[in-house]
Amino acid sequence: MNIENFANVRVEILEYDNDHLKFELSNVDVAFANALRRVMIAEVPTMAIELVEIKNNTSPLHDEFISQRLGLVPLESSRVDQFVYRKECQKCSSGCDECSVRFRLQLRNHGEETVNVTSRHLEQILSDRPENADIKPVKYRSVLNEEAGIVITKLGKNQEIDLECTAVKGIGQQHTKWSPSCVSNFAHVPDIAIKETVMAKLNREEKLEFVNSCPTRVYNFNTRQQSVEIAQPNKCMFCDECVKKGQEILLRHDDLRNESLVKIGSKPNQFVFSIETNGSLRPEEIVINSIRVLRNKIAVVRNELENSTVLSNR
Repeated sequence: MNIENFANVRVEILEYDNDHLKFELSNVDVAFANALRRVMIAEVPTMAIELVEIKNNTSPLHDEFISQRLGLVPLESSRVDQFVYRKECQKCSSGCDECSVRFRLQLRNHGEETVNVTSRHLEQILSDRPENADIKPVKYRSVLNEEAGIVITKLGKNQEIDLECTAVKGIGQQHTKWSPSCVSNFAHVPDIAIKETVMAKLNREEKLEFVNSCPTRVYNFNTRQQSVEIAQPNKCMFCDECVKKGQEILLRHDDLRNESLVKIGSKPNQFVFSIETNGSLRPEEIVINSIRVLRNKIAVVRNELENSTVLSNR
C-alpha cells in the first residue's frame, strides 16, 4: 500500500455501543487491514493481575486455579498509558505505584448458604497516585440487569479466602489476559450484481424461491413491482446459496441455461470490521490505540532505514 494513499482512507461507523463497534474501512489493502486486526488482538496494552500472594485458602479450588482465574478478570484500563511496563520501571525492582496496582480479597463465609466470591470483592489497596484508582475490575450486569461480578470461587460454611494480588501493564502477545478484545475481525464488503434482463424472465414463484434461498435475507421481493431487490448487501456472508439456486432455476429454462442470474464478488480495498471488547477498554479506544501502535512500528522501521542509508553513504 502506497503511503500517499493514507490521505484517502475513509471510515464509516455502522454500529456502536459500549461493548461493540462495527465500521467500514475503505481505500486500504488487505495487508493493512490484517495488520490492524492483529494489533487490536495482541499489541494494545491493558492492565491485568499478574502476581498473587495467597495467605489463606480453604475454598474448593487450589491456589494455582484461583490465581489463574484472577488473572483473567478484566480491569478497566482507559488510563493504562499512565503506567510503565514493570520491566522498564526505573523506580523499583519489585513493583511500585508507577508500574503496578495492588488489590486485596478477604472473605469468610459465616453462614450456612454457599457464598460466591466474585470480582466485586476485590478491593484496591490505597495508593498516592490518583491514576491507580481508575484501575478496577470491570462491572458487568446479569440478564436481570443487576450488577454482578465474575465468579472466582465459592465458599461453604466457615471456608475462607485471603489474598493480595498485583496488576501490571502488558499486551496480549504475552498472555491473552492482556488482550482487550473478545472479537476482532474483518470481512470483505460484498459486491452483488443481479442480471435484471434474466431475472425479468422468471415467474413470481421462481423469484420468491431465489429470494428465500439466502439464509441472511440479503434480497427482498417487491410485490408492487414484482422484482427482486438487494435490500441488505452487508449481510452477505459469501455462502453462494443464491448463486446455486439461480443456476438451478435457470436450468429449467432452455433459453437461459447459459446465463447467470447473480454474481457475488467483493469490493476492492473495502472491509467491514467488527470489534467486541471485554470491558477493559471501550471499542473506540481499542481502534485508536492500535493505530498508535502501528504508527510507532512504522516510525521504528523508518528510523532504521534512514540510519542504514546514512551509514551506507559514508
